[in-house]
Amino acid sequence: MQLREGELRAGNINNSQFPFIEVRGIPLKDITSLSALSQYRSTIETAFGDNTWRTYEYKYILEKLNYLGSTFDAEVLRLKNKYYDSFSDWNKLGLMQYLLNYEYYKSMVCNVCPTPSGLAKFMFSDIATRPFIEDYAKNNRGGSVSLFDPRYPQIYRFKYQNNFCGGAIDYAEWQKDKKEALDKLVGNTSTSGLKIANLIGELKITVKSQKKWLYAHTTEAQKIIDFLNDNRVNGFASTQAIGFAKEASGIFTDLGSFNVSAETYTFDALNNPWLKVLREYAKRLEQIKNGISKNLYDALTKQLDHNLSVALTKTAFKLNSNADDTKEGNKEYWFKNDGKKGVGYLLYEFANGIGKDKRSFPFDYDMTQQMLAGNVPNDIKADFLKKLKDEGLSFNQFLLRTDPLLGGYSFSPDHTGVIDSFSKHVNANWVQFFIGGASAKYYPSTDPGWIIVELSNGTSRNSLLLHVGNEYKRDGTGVNKPLSTIKQVFRFKLKIQ
Repeated sequence: MQLREGELRAGNINNSQFPFIEVRGIPLKDITSLSALSQYRSTIETAFGDNTWRTYEYKYILEKLNYLGSTFDAEVLRLKNKYYDSFSDWNKLGLMQYLLNYEYYKSMVCNVCPTPSGLAKFMFSDIATRPFIEDYAKNNRGGSVSLFDPRYPQIYRFKYQNNFCGGAIDYAEWQKDKKEALDKLVGNTSTSGLKIANLIGELKITVKSQKKWLYAHTTEAQKIIDFLNDNRVNGFASTQAIGFAKEASGIFTDLGSFNVSAETYTFDALNNPWLKVLREYAKRLEQIKNGISKNLYDALTKQLDHNLSVALTKTAFKLNSNADDTKEGNKEYWFKNDGKKGVGYLLYEFANGIGKDKRSFPFDYDMTQQMLAGNVPNDIKADFLKKLKDEGLSFNQFLLRTDPLLGGYSFSPDHTGVIDSFSKHVNANWVQFFIGGASAKYYPSTDPGWIIVELSNGTSRNSLLLHVGNEYKRDGTGVNKPLSTIKQVFRFKLKIQ
């Protein structure tokens, strides 16, 4: 009602932004005047007040039922003694006999059978019955009464009577107090839930997981709402905008579900096809980028990046249990002696935006040895000779160059297109798998028949996602975003002749 009142006072009579919110079965958009709104509000406030004071009272009744206390025991004992003392001495003996054989005599009595005359006088010996206990709790509860209780002005008449010594109760003043309390309650109540309910109706979302996610993430849901509001004409969002908003909601939900899974202890980063899944989400996001607002795109990107960071971090720890070690001496030791652990360090640094922006690996490092494993040296040699031919150079002419000859190398088949999970990397060479491909610079060497090769690779968000989406550059300050680009350089000699 508050949302609609704001619209009506702003002159928005026929194009409510909340057409899917209903009040007592009446859509807000059908309330087109302040007088009609006032009537509906009055009805709702009356019902609210009635429900509030009853709920307030029931709360304290329940508290009393949960703990009746010693005063209840004393009251029951008092009533039992009173009941006993109401009989003559002879009948007291009869009552004692009745109570000693209580279950037997009770079984003789039923709804259709007449009560034996000799027992009729003792039929009310049960004192602590359910009605009695309920009445006791009602009459002995704590908490006084709610401001909305119709008995409130009488109980607190000193607040509303004309003077301290007495006089008529000013019920108008009581109504004023109720209105102030209600207005304060409404003012302190978030309308985000109502807006999300309207969003769900407008997008015709039926998937329970999407609904649950939107209600649990009001900030992100508001960005979708803002996007729709920016694309309304006469109160209605375009069909295209609704389509984009619904897809954004779906991506949000899917990313949220993935995050819940990735954060669990049982998430297996090496066998779960998380990279394929997140690449698909990234592709979906880029497909709607130009159709949604920057705020909405940034929010989706933030969630995607968080998921990538979590999954990459868990992968790093699978390769190196000390991947978060910050001591450079330890890192250099493992870069030199264990390429797999070295890749763990690099993955962790990339995932969390820490570590050196650029790392170089000499020929004697295991990182470089793994990089050159298999047929890689022959492939690089073939690339070099091809570049010589393309440039129209002989090997001796190359040796006279002062600038490097530029080339490139990529592993075949490209791992980024053929695997679903890290464990499916057939050769299990983690350095080659991590690098994927590199640019090459070929320099002359003073050793006859040899050249110096420098392979450079940039590990970036864009390359991780198959050249989809943003790339985050590092600025050299040491304060970087997760997934910001890091560079690896491998320098070694290669025999050509």
